[in-house]
Amino acid sequence: LTLSRHSTDAQNWQHTHTSDWNPADDTIRKPTNAYGEIDFLHAENDVLPLYLRCDMEVNVVELGTLLLDKWAMPLPNLLISVFGGHSKFDSKKMTAEGDIKEGLVKAARDTKAWLFTSGVNHGVSNLVGDAVAMKRSFVNSIPVIGVNSWG
Repeated sequence: LTLSRHSTDAQNWQHTHTSDWNPADDTIRKPTNAYGEIDFLHAENDVLPLYLRCDMEVNVVELGTLLLDKWAMPLPNLLISVFGGHSKFDSKKMTAEGDIKEGLVKAARDTKAWLFTSGVNHGVSNLVGDAVAMKRSFVNSIPVIGVNSWG
């Protein structure tokens, strides 16, 4: 994604005061065209993952319309949120890592759940990514949604 795809207002905006950052003073609400497909290098999946950059106060009805109608994501029966553990979590030291991955994929698949993570390739989120990648036949049937700050 290149800077040319972003609003020129966002590119030219300058921090103009010395207090700590806060959304009210340090952001400008503007419509965005920052959405689409991500083509990861060396990805083994033929379906390109979708992304959207949105305001933290986005209208949930509009967001739901995008996810369910435009992107045709299946209506979930369950939302599974897997967050935290970025600095202390080391799945490689876990003796039951495989069982956790198997269980997460099975729970998500059997309940028709959406998986939510921080969307980074570190800590617990990495475990979720590894779990879904481990079961490639289920990759397209288990929506994984990364939620992270932008900027």
